[in-house]
Amino acid sequence: MPRDNLSKNLNKTVQTLIALRRDLTNKENKENKDHKEGKKKSGEKASKQAKRTLSDVEKSEESDNSVNLSSDFDGISKDLGEIKSALKDNIKKDDLTKALENLVKQSDIEQIVTNIVDKLLGTLKNEIKNEVNDKVTEITNKQNTEIQLLKSQNSTLSNQLEKQNIRLNSIIEMEDTTNKSYVALSMANYNEQYSRKFNIKMVNFQTENDENLRGYFLKTVKDDLNLKLEKRDIVAIHNFFVF
Repeated sequence: MPRDNLSKNLNKTVQTLIALRRDLTNKENKENKDHKEGKKKSGEKASKQAKRTLSDVEKSEESDNSVNLSSDFDGISKDLGEIKSALKDNIKKDDLTKALENLVKQSDIEQIVTNIVDKLLGTLKNEIKNEVNDKVTEITNKQNTEIQLLKSQNSTLSNQLEKQNIRLNSIIEMEDTTNKSYVALSMANYNEQYSRKFNIKMVNFQTENDENLRGYFLKTVKDDLNLKLEKRDIVAIHNFFVF
């Protein structure tokens, strides 16, 4: 498959670059190590340098490195060419158009965000509404309980007040009766005192007939005292005997 070849070429190129970098690093480390060892063995290197100069060695190493690098870069260029060719063969305008069509449009994003916000607001609104309803129900139930308690207390107080009113009316009636009795007693006492003030006692008043005491009394008062009285002036008259 073309896409599989493209993937293989990419992997191969990356591996080649990594191997190249690893070879260069190993060479640098080796040169540093050789340079340090050369200081310790200066006698041996001096004799060898007589036969072979340093410039010859450097030229030889540069030649080897250039050959290796040239070979590596040729391989990389070849891989890049294959990748470029694979891209030309596989990526078409229709593929790009289809990929763009699959991307989410700005309007779609706005619609999605709007829907999410609406759902969140709806959920939050319902939660707040439920909490408010629960709180209102709780307060309403509490108030109804308090109202029922107040009604019961009011009924009890009304009954007690009615009993107190009955008792108060009874006390008022008793007081009124007492006052009336006191007034009546006072008037009776006054009348008794008044009647006693106007009582007349006559000793040795003799009459021929006890049934006509009023007439004999009026005649006697008129004759002896020269005082004329009418029958209506005498309320009552009777005899009493002294033993």
